[in-house]
Amino acid sequence: MAEEDFWEGDAEYGTMEGAVWNPLGPGYESLFSVLRYATMAILGFVAYSIYGYYNNGGKARKGMAMFGDESYLEGGGDSAIQSDADFQTYDVDNQDPNFTGPTATLSCIPFDCPCGRISAATAIDPSNGFLYVYGGETETDLLRGLSVYDSQNVRWSDVEVVSANPGQRSQAQMVVVEDLLVLYGGICNPQERGDCVDPAMYIFHIESKQWLQVDCASAALEAANATSVDGENKGEVEGEGGEQSSALTVARKLQPPARCGHSMSLWRNHTVVVFGGYSEDGYYGDTWSFDLMQLSDEQKEEKERKKAAGEDTGAKEDERVQWKQIHNAAQSHTPPPRGHHGAVVMGDELIVIGGEDETGASALVAPGEIEILDIPSQMWRVTATTGEGPEICPGMHCHQMADTGKAMVISGENAGVFNKLYMLDLTPPSPTWSNVRVDWRGDWTMIPGIRTHHNSAVDCIGGSILIFGGESSTGMMHDMLLALDVAKIMELPELAPEEEPVIEETKNEFSGPSALRKKAH
Repeated sequence: MAEEDFWEGDAEYGTMEGAVWNPLGPGYESLFSVLRYATMAILGFVAYSIYGYYNNGGKARKGMAMFGDESYLEGGGDSAIQSDADFQTYDVDNQDPNFTGPTATLSCIPFDCPCGRISAATAIDPSNGFLYVYGGETETDLLRGLSVYDSQNVRWSDVEVVSANPGQRSQAQMVVVEDLLVLYGGICNPQERGDCVDPAMYIFHIESKQWLQVDCASAALEAANATSVDGENKGEVEGEGGEQSSALTVARKLQPPARCGHSMSLWRNHTVVVFGGYSEDGYYGDTWSFDLMQLSDEQKEEKERKKAAGEDTGAKEDERVQWKQIHNAAQSHTPPPRGHHGAVVMGDELIVIGGEDETGASALVAPGEIEILDIPSQMWRVTATTGEGPEICPGMHCHQMADTGKAMVISGENAGVFNKLYMLDLTPPSPTWSNVRVDWRGDWTMIPGIRTHHNSAVDCIGGSILIFGGESSTGMMHDMLLALDVAKIMELPELAPEEEPVIEETKNEFSGPSALRKKAH
C-alpha cells in the first residue's frame, strides 16, 4: 500500500491499483455508499477528537485546541509556547457579531473532578484561589465530605479531617472567612442529625483540619438544664404539655430556624448574613447575621479583662455566642418568603434577586424591580432598574465583580453555550442591567449548555467564577468544573506575556483565568 493510503474502519481509501472497496458489489455505487463513507468519516473524526482530548490532558490542565501541537491553560491563560491562533471561540447561539457589551469567556476543567452532583456548597479561598466543595446530592444519595480544587497544581483532592464532619447534606451554603470555612443549613440525613434540616453552623479550620459545631440554641438549653435544681424545673425548661418555656423561647431567639435553599453572604469581612430559605415548616423571609468575631480569642480575652477590671460588659444575654435577627425597620419593605434566590452583599447592602415561594411563584416583586436591604439601618426597599434584565426564576446566582460596583448574575435562561449572564451596575443614579456575552473557549464537544442546581463561587483576585456540578435538561448530573473568566469585567489589569507579576501584588496562584495576568510556573 502506498504511503498516502490509509484505512478508515473497514473501508480502504487510496490509489492501490485504483480499487475502491464496495460492500454491495458492482452496480451499487449509489447514495447509500456515499452516506456510509460520510458516516464513517464523521465517526472517525469524533474518535480522533476524543483521543486527542484525553491524550493531551493531565496536570497542565489543557483547554484542548484539538489540532495544534500545543494546548492552552484551561480557564483562558496562555502558556509561553501557545498563541491565540490555536484557540477556537464558538458562537453557538448566533449572537450579535456587533455586540460591544461585556464578554465573559467560559472554559472547562474536566479532569479528576469529584462525582457529578447537584446543590453542593462551594466557596473560594481568596488568598490562593482554592475552591472548596462540600456535600451535594446524586440521584440516589446525599453526599458528605469536603473536597478542594488546588488551583496551583491543578488537582482535586479530598480533605482529610481529624474530627467528625457535618455529615450528609445538600442545599447548604458556605463562605470563606480568612482561614475558616463557614457552612450553614442544608437538607440532612435524619438518621445522622435527627432532623431533615440542621439548625447548627459548622466552622472548619483549614490549617488544623478540624470542624467546630456552633449550635447556639442547644448550648443555651444545656446551660439552663444544668442550672435546674430539681426535676420540676428541668421539665419546665424542656417544656411540658407542648408549651414553650421561657428558656426554650430565649434559646430559639439565639439562632435562625433550620433551613435549606437559603442564601449566605459575607459582610464586612467577618459577619455572615443569611436570608430566606425553607424547611418542613414553610418558607422564610427573615434575615439573620452572625459575627464570627464572637468566637475569636481576642474578644474572649477582652471580655475577661473587662470583668476582672469591674468594667461594664453589657447585658448577660449579650455574652452568649448568638445569631442576631435583622428586623425590618418601621415603614420598611417586607420581603416575601422564598428559597433558591440569588443574593450578594455590595458594601453595606444586601441585594436579593429571584427565587420562588411555597406556591412555586417567582414573581415576588414587579418586573424590573429588585429588593435591597441596608444592613446597618435594617431598612428594606424595592428599587426599580433600567435596561434589559433577566427573566426572574429560581436558581439564580449573584457575584460581586470586585470593587466595580457591579454584580454578575447567572440566570436560568439558555444562552446556548451556557446559562445566560447579566450584569447589574449598582452605581448611581439607578441600578442598570446589561447583557453579558458568553464565549466558549475550548473544544466544541465539551460545550456544557444550560444547567440547573449548580453552585458557583467568585475569586475577585483571580478574576474568575468557578461553577461546579449541576444538572442538564436531560437529567445528567455534571462532574466538570467550569471557569468563567471575568477579569476584564472586574477591570483587573492584563499583563503582557513576558511580564512576571509580583506575587505580593496579586496574592493569588489560581491557574485558570488568573493566568491571563500571571505566567504559569
